[in-house]
Amino acid sequence: MTSLGEHKEIYDEFKEIRDIQFNYHKEKHSLENVQELAINMKYFKDDDIIIGKEFCPEIDEMTLKDFIEKINERKFNLMILSHDYPRYDQTEQWFGTEYAKIEPDLDHEKPLLMFQNDFCKSFFKPDTKFRLPHGFVYIHFRCNLTESSISNLNMTSIYSICIKNFLTETFYPATVAGYSYKLNSVDDGLILKLNGFSEKLPQLVEAIMNAIRSTNESIDISVFEAFAKELKKNCYNFLINSNFLSEELRLNIIKPNHMFYFNRFKDADKISYSKFKEFLAMLFKCVNVRILIQGNFSKCQALQITEKILSHFNDEKISYKIPEDANACQIPTEASYLRVKSFLPHDQNSVIKNYYQVGGSTMESDCLLELLVKIMKEPLFNYIRTEQQLGYSVICLSKKDKNVIGMTITVETQEKKNSARIVDEKIESFLKNFNQNLTNIDEKDFEMLKKSIINHKRISVDDLETEVNFNWNEIRKNSLMFDRNDIEARQMELLTKNDLVTFYYDHFQGNYVRKLSIQVISNTDDNDSLLHHGFLHLNLISDENHKTISDVMKYKHSLAPCV
Repeated sequence: MTSLGEHKEIYDEFKEIRDIQFNYHKEKHSLENVQELAINMKYFKDDDIIIGKEFCPEIDEMTLKDFIEKINERKFNLMILSHDYPRYDQTEQWFGTEYAKIEPDLDHEKPLLMFQNDFCKSFFKPDTKFRLPHGFVYIHFRCNLTESSISNLNMTSIYSICIKNFLTETFYPATVAGYSYKLNSVDDGLILKLNGFSEKLPQLVEAIMNAIRSTNESIDISVFEAFAKELKKNCYNFLINSNFLSEELRLNIIKPNHMFYFNRFKDADKISYSKFKEFLAMLFKCVNVRILIQGNFSKCQALQITEKILSHFNDEKISYKIPEDANACQIPTEASYLRVKSFLPHDQNSVIKNYYQVGGSTMESDCLLELLVKIMKEPLFNYIRTEQQLGYSVICLSKKDKNVIGMTITVETQEKKNSARIVDEKIESFLKNFNQNLTNIDEKDFEMLKKSIINHKRISVDDLETEVNFNWNEIRKNSLMFDRNDIEARQMELLTKNDLVTFYYDHFQGNYVRKLSIQVISNTDDNDSLLHHGFLHLNLISDENHKTISDVMKYKHSLAPCV
């Protein structure tokens, strides 16, 4: 190395390449130039600030020899770190490095059910696509106790608010470091979602599980009362939103066991601290756990995470009973109207939500409804909002409740200018004429619309979290159709324009339309005092021109389940 003869030619060639690169390089962005010059000012002489390290100096034999001699003095410490791995079974031929081959986990296209027992199912999918050091752990604690009554659901919500409050300070450093966690109560229990860098995520799962199971004793009566009051305030804030109220009213009729927010608001004051403590003692004794672990994990690591989660239930006798999954109720063929007054004081706007029930979900009917909504959205908005100027917002959506599909058309309007009755009539007028629009669609245009939906379903997911959320929804619904988009795309290719026209006529025309119109009417009364008195009244409004629901529960009990 101290002899320049054989190395100078190589160095000169390298120097020439660097010179050419410098002379013909692309102009850099001004911000990048400023940053580079600022760094060069720290390390180079004034004459070399602009050039920096781009140019190679002429080779200096004395400098090179001096540098090599200093290295050969061995005045430095050298440490080689390596795991003690005794199972090396091969030797690399050039340098004699020992190594072993380890077969990787299979590349699963879908989440794998890697663990199952009487009260737990754990799914795992390694990230072989994005290859980022991130991981996601989603856990659903489905509790019989929560599902059994509105009061128990409210206590589950209070418990989740307490836990979130206690976790905030303890795990603040984790959130600063880029980790995220969410704990929410749902109608059938609790859902915990965690994500972040995969290396330390198992420790975060363990720490939060410890906190969840050990926080019960920290909830004293003052904490309970504060968060019970917060729950009631949250319910009230949801109910005064007319869009939310209209959807809640629809679900309360359609779903047999729906936990209506209005009933939750009324129940919030009835929960005592002693009842709450009794509830906490029993909450996790009747639980079913669903887990999804996805990201930069091996199957072995995923199993270890699952074992850590389940270890918190080892001391309890788990006796979860799968509840009966009742079908959604079938709306009668004669149109039904539910009109209620808005809970929001001085609310000038009304919300009209017309729900048209199709029936049991099949792959073909799901795709036909999706295609119909895609075609209908733009002309509906143009007719209601632009031409008739009837509402602030016009929304058309497909719905799926307990394996029963349907479509909603929601219009928010100013009641004094356009009454709910007029808006409803205009919606029906549009639907009556839309059959002709479908018939007149050109075959090429129809195929283009189909193709746009198919292409959207076949677009590759561009981030890991989107993929995780899709898989989690399939696990939550217990459908486990992780290739749903591919199946729907293939089904969509088979649909014809005649199929769509027939589908529309069968479910949105004629005498067999199953329609439920939910109308939340503007409220000009001053009910500010209602919240302070802890009371809200669901004020039903009659309508002489339509079959109006006067007793919600009586109407609901008269409905047969959808077959």
